[in-house]
Amino acid sequence: MSTRALPYTIVDAFTDTPFKGNPASVILFPPDTEIPASETLQLISREFNLAETAFLTPRPEANSSTTTATYGLRWFTPAVEVPLCGHATLASAKFLFASGILADEVTQLHFLTLSGTLMATKLSDGKIELEFPGSDSVPLHLKGGKPEALVAIRKAIKGCLGDEVEVLHIHVGTREKFEKFVLVEIDGSVDLQLIKAKPQNLASLTDYFLFAVTQKSSKPGLDFESRVFAPNAGIDEDPVTGAAHCLLTPYWATKWN
Repeated sequence: MSTRALPYTIVDAFTDTPFKGNPASVILFPPDTEIPASETLQLISREFNLAETAFLTPRPEANSSTTTATYGLRWFTPAVEVPLCGHATLASAKFLFASGILADEVTQLHFLTLSGTLMATKLSDGKIELEFPGSDSVPLHLKGGKPEALVAIRKAIKGCLGDEVEVLHIHVGTREKFEKFVLVEIDGSVDLQLIKAKPQNLASLTDYFLFAVTQKSSKPGLDFESRVFAPNAGIDEDPVTGAAHCLLTPYWATKWN
């Protein structure tokens, strides 16, 4: 097996403080480089052992103007390739805008991904804005699950959060790539951030990829709070999950009209 060296960058996303937020490793393959097989990319991601590793491939032939740059983008946890990841996309955009690789006039990145084309725009204040797909959700029982399966799901969720936590609603995403995203709203009488969760109790629910537990917030300046568990993706709990907000934001927006 031949070997080669490639530089990598670790970016702390969703924070302006080093060693906070959610770290992602970013690897950019040089133009005209043979991309390793998926199995090798998975092993590299396992070696980093971060929530996500992002692999970028230049796609200049897809550029639509001189102000855009296009890259293929794939995301891997230590266990699996995932269809969507917010923090590793933000990390990739930050890396590209800060690296000096892009022409000065480039202000927008197009990422070709398993979830379609995602856009990242550099704003005048230097911040980066992501445009991600939103997904509606429906109560889990409307997705045709058998009664015994619904009982097992509720039992596993209670096993994760604790019997004292009142589960109000269990929804699942409706849009393609979101059918395995589960949203769990809990009562606000328990502080979500203080729950001693046991994510391993969700691992039996192999039909689902991600569990976003949320509650209305009583804290000033906050609309809702959330925690995300994905043991079947090799992540017991993710510090900050951009992709989960593709489900959370439409859910709360609908509730509040």
